[in-house]
Amino acid sequence: MTEVVGEASSSSGRPVHKYGEAQEWNSRYQTDHGDTFFDWYAGFAELEHILRAHVQELGRSPAEMEVLMVGCGNSKLSEEMHDQGGYRRIVNVDISEVCIEKMKRLYSESHPSLEWYAMDATKMAFDEGRFDLSIDKGTIDAVVCGEEGLVTVTDMIHEMGRTLKPGGLAMIITHSADRAALFDMSVASRCPGWDWKLVHGPEKCHLSPSALLINIMRSHMPGKPVAAIMKDPVRLKAAMLEYKDAMAARGRPISGDKKAQQELFMRELKARMKQAKEGQADAQDDVNAAKKAFIEQMREVLEKRKEAKAKAAAAAAEAFETTAEEDDARIAKLRAIRAAREAAKAAG
Repeated sequence: MTEVVGEASSSSGRPVHKYGEAQEWNSRYQTDHGDTFFDWYAGFAELEHILRAHVQELGRSPAEMEVLMVGCGNSKLSEEMHDQGGYRRIVNVDISEVCIEKMKRLYSESHPSLEWYAMDATKMAFDEGRFDLSIDKGTIDAVVCGEEGLVTVTDMIHEMGRTLKPGGLAMIITHSADRAALFDMSVASRCPGWDWKLVHGPEKCHLSPSALLINIMRSHMPGKPVAAIMKDPVRLKAAMLEYKDAMAARGRPISGDKKAQQELFMRELKARMKQAKEGQADAQDDVNAAKKAFIEQMREVLEKRKEAKAKAAAAAAEAFETTAEEDDARIAKLRAIRAAREAAKAAG
């Protein structure tokens, strides 16, 4: 994983997905099991050393800085930055109203200084030059997969820069090493008057424990949903052993609270899988009901067609019914025509 930290100052980015649309994320967050959290890529523990170094260079304390979290999702990063890093003024935006309402409910009492807004990151309502630090963790990676991904990313980077103070920091956490080039391209196309420079990165860092576990599970079930591993005890055991070794190699063996967190994560994963199955069952019931209604409708249509066909045949038969006298007259007429043709032929 890569971080790109940029410094900004102002003179006056396969198959198409719908990750830039609110409906896609509203649907995902509505099916979340309970008040769960998930951090793409990394958490504060993995990013703290980078943040600390550059915040010190700005000469401001975390408590004095105003931070923008772009595409916050249901991440705990803002909470961790507040509790562990001393950042007090964090503004969180996400395109999903469902997500934002959930986060407001969870944090309104315990963290009143955290602000939450349902907002499109490509057209934010904030004033120019408001924030000291702007963070994107995975949002660019998601929206770049969309139908107009590069346009969306360019607009998003423009908004991140527009709302930064001169000398402010933009931090991009991504799976791609080419985001600095994408940042350059976006600035050149949308913001030719800007003066920005790369002050740190790209640099690899550890994934968060939950993201690491999911990646390992996916590597053991290529081409299948991660939940499929729950049906395969052999692969699940292998994945958990690999995860345990990976955490131990970091010097962070799973024990105590960490073990409890992973057990909670596994329970949540099982619950989500069960919920998905129930949703599939409900959907199948709906499909079966629709099929049954369609069959009944087709039966009615066929019966009506059969009745109409019988009526038409009866009407046609009635139209062609004739009396014996009419038949004799038609035969006599045909015979007269034939006799005339033969006479004409003999005369010729």
